[in-house]
Formats: sequence, C-alpha cells, structure tokens
Amino acid sequence: MVLNNLNSLKGFLLKLKPKITAAQDYQALVYALGLVNKRLYVRESSSRNVVIIGPTQAGKSTLVNLLLGLKVAKVSALAAFTRKANGFTTNDDMQSIKTTLDKFFAISPVNSSQKPTWLLRQIQNSEYKNTTVWDTPDFDSVDAPGYKESSLMLCALADLVVLVLSKEKYADLAVWQILKLSKFSKRPLLVFVNKIDPKDSEQILNILHNKFKQENIENIGIFALPYIKEDVALKLAEHKSVIKAKNLIKTKLAESQAPQGDIKAYLKYYWTDWTRSLTSELQAKNTWHKLISSEIESAKDAYQRDYLQSAIYGDTRQKTMLKLLELLEIPQLAATLGTIRSIITWPFRTLAKNFGLQTTTGKNSPGNEQTVLLEIQESINIKLLRKVGEHSADDKTGWWRELWQVLKTQEATLQAQSARRIKQYQIDFAPQIHEVAQKIYQRLEKEPATLNSLRAARASVDAAAVLFAIKTAGIGLNDLVLTPAMLAFTSMITEGAVGHYLRREEEKLKTRQLMSVFELLDKFGQDLANLPAAVSQDKIFAIDAKEFKTITDSIHKL
Repeated sequence: MVLNNLNSLKGFLLKLKPKITAAQDYQALVYALGLVNKRLYVRESSSRNVVIIGPTQAGKSTLVNLLLGLKVAKVSALAAFTRKANGFTTNDDMQSIKTTLDKFFAISPVNSSQKPTWLLRQIQNSEYKNTTVWDTPDFDSVDAPGYKESSLMLCALADLVVLVLSKEKYADLAVWQILKLSKFSKRPLLVFVNKIDPKDSEQILNILHNKFKQENIENIGIFALPYIKEDVALKLAEHKSVIKAKNLIKTKLAESQAPQGDIKAYLKYYWTDWTRSLTSELQAKNTWHKLISSEIESAKDAYQRDYLQSAIYGDTRQKTMLKLLELLEIPQLAATLGTIRSIITWPFRTLAKNFGLQTTTGKNSPGNEQTVLLEIQESINIKLLRKVGEHSADDKTGWWRELWQVLKTQEATLQAQSARRIKQYQIDFAPQIHEVAQKIYQRLEKEPATLNSLRAARASVDAAAVLFAIKTAGIGLNDLVLTPAMLAFTSMITEGAVGHYLRREEEKLKTRQLMSVFELLDKFGQDLANLPAAVSQDKIFAIDAKEFKTITDSIHKL
C-alpha cells in the first residue's frame, strides 16, 4: 500500500513540477521527489552517501579531497566549474549502485532527452567503507537552474550533508533556502566556513551558531578552515577541524540506520504552496460547470416558455394532424389528387425556382421548434462567452483565458453540431407524433359516424390543397395547414370526446417531447463541459479533482 501511495505521489509531483514557477517552491518540490525516490529505490543496506553542497567558489571540491585524503575532485578558480554531481565511491558493487542511481534521478519525462546529471567513480579509501562522497554543482550561480536539481536530489539521498561556505557567502539567501529543506529530513548537517582568516574565525562561528539557532536548523558541528593555496591544500587534511569533522562523519555513518526524516510533515508543510495554482484551476473548472448547469437549466425553462407553452407549439399539433390526414386518406382519391397537385403546380414551382423565390411551406423549411432550439443554443454560447470573458479579467492562472480562446474557436463547430442534433432529434421523435395520430385514428374507428364525416372533410382538404398549391407553388403536406378546409377539419377533431382524448394524448406527447429536448440540451452542456480538454496541456494542469483528493488523502498513509 505504501509503495502504491509513493508511486502515485511521485506521478502527481511530476505533473506539478513543470507548472511551479516560484523558485523556492520548485526547490522544495524537487527535494520532495528525492525523498520519495529514496523511499522507492534505495535499500537501507546500499551505499551510504555523504553530500557536499555549497554556493559558488566556496571550496566544495577542495573539501571532498580533504575528507577523502585523495586528489580526486577537479578544482578550479572558475565559477560553476562543477556542472555534474560527481560521486566517489568505495563500494565494490558499482553496477548495482548505478542501477539504483538511474532510478533515483529519474524525475524528468520518460521521453526526455536530458543527459545524465551525475557521474560515479570508484576509489580506494579504508576510512569510509561502503560510502559514496558527492561533489555537487553550485546552487546559486547564474547557470544553476540548469543543473541545481542534482544537488537538491542528492540532499534528499544523503545520509549526511556537509555545507561549505565562504566568508562572503554565509549570509546569502540561497544558502538558507536550501538549509530550510533539511528541517524535516533530519539529515545530520556538518558546516564548514572556508577561506577564513584565523583572527576572524571565532566571530564568524559565533554569528553562524546564532543564525542556525534563529532559523531552528540543527547541525552536528560548525568548523572554520583557513585560506590556503590549492597546490598545498591537502596539507589541511591534518588540520584539527578536518580531523574532528572526519571523526563525526565516520561516527554518524557507523550508526545502524540513517534517519529517514518525516516526509509526511514535509509534504504537508509545502502542499498548499505547491497546489495553490492547481486549487485555483480546479475551482475555476467547478465554476465553469456551474455556469453551464445554470445556462442549461435556463435553456430548459426557455424551451417550455417559448415553445411548449406558446402558441407556436401548433407546429407539432399540425404534424399530428397531417399524419392523421394520411391515415384518413381515401385510397381511390389519394393517387389522383397527388398527381393533379404535382402537374398543376409544376409551372409555379419552376417560376419560383427561376426567380429565386422561396416557398414558405416547403418540407425543408425549419419549423418553430427547430428555430426556438437554435436560438436557445446561440443564446447559451453568447452568455457563456461573456461570463468567461469576465472571469478572464482577473484570472491569475490563465485558465479562463485559455478557455475563452477555445470557446471562441469552437463556437461555429458547437453550433453546427447542435443543428445536426436538433434535426436528428426531430427525426427520432417523429414516430412518437405518428403514434399519437395512430391512437386518435384507432379511437375514431370506435365512432364510425365521426370517422365517415372526417373522411369526407379529408377529401375537401385535399381539393383545397390543390388550389392553395397553385397560389403558393408548394406541394408539401404542410401546405394544408393554412387552408380553410384544413381549419374546419381540425375543428371537427378537437370537439367532443375525441377532442378530449386528443388533448390528453397531446399533454403526454409534450411530456415526452420535453424529456427528449432535456436530453438534447444536456448533451450540449456536456460538450461545453468537455471544452477544457481542448486546452493545451502545457498551459494547464492535467489533474482532475478526484486525483487531487486521492493523492492528498494518501499523504496521511505514508
């Protein structure tokens, strides 16, 4: 369970890492990755690690040579001379150590072409058995951001940290930012102030002791070393401070188990800072979903108000009547009247086409319902664009600005997709309209006298349609709805017991129609909810609220 939690935590931290902009937060997160990787990949029985850290030209490489009694680390007066972490190990199992280190330093994407940031060399030294001493790059030079990660990772790997300072650097902010990371790790910390004039050493050591006490950072010793030319630097190996420090190091390394530190407390301490932008983004997503829900609910109300409860709902009723007319059609007249309509209206249809005139009642003309739904969808887009724009004005994360851009870019696509869905919905819903007409017809079959009267009226409607078609150049069944004969036919249907039955079925039809449109609008809402996925993952966090909560909860189980 702990390993699973650690692996999930590592994956989460790697997602956060590219988005952290504050230097101190970034350092703390890289250090956390080191702590996690140590738990995951480094066995307690593996080589002990002594890590030498310090700012520019403090004399880290020189101290490595002093502690080992060998001139193994390259030394230069140039700043930022050491650009890779150099490990000098007395462990015989080099292959095993390298395999472990490959896993430990893996905090970049799998497909990254980044070159290794560390080197390992085997040495002979009887004082430090099964130990690796690390010489690290500067953590405060201009170029440090390019290779500082290896120093931070090694601080997490360390069983003991040795900080090397010069009298010019011991008060630098970068030094104390790095040291604050050790508060939770509980790694033994040894401090050397290098290149000190002996007459100033006591004063500087007192200042440092007080500073460490003030910052509440523990150490196992602070030592001063005098300045000495590099060509005779190894003579300092006999200096009392070096001898005492070496004995402290060997004592700490001889302890049965290196301190693991409180990774849980460390993560909790920095968690809010690391995830502040993510939290803001998740809140923005939540607000976005609420905006969508509000607009979709308003759209549902608008559909009921502007269509179902409006006089223009008649177009659905007319479709029902037209289907009923088909059922009432007298077979002997149907073919004849259809042919007559087609022949008589052909000249008028041709003239309308040649002069660019559009008939108002053709079968491809949008109905009232389609018009209402398209207007509702357009209204949702306009309102959401405005609201997203308002949020973008004070957006610190950039999430709203990116969403506005996507929404604007996808606007035409969303409208086209909605138009297709509306059309498909009407096609899919047509059988339910026809079903109502079928039920009315079956009800009429139980009243033969009314049925025969309606059939007679049906013939009058067909004849009237021919005259109407001549005037309008239309030939569709929709033409029938405007004729006086059709109005008379409809009046006959809506009267009496049949009319009562019709109104009851119409209410049922409205309910089903409402549910179908609700599903249609919900699909549009889901399209809108999915828009953030179209934002470039380089610009936002690829983390959802569920993953964030799971990882946050898992910290308590470490």
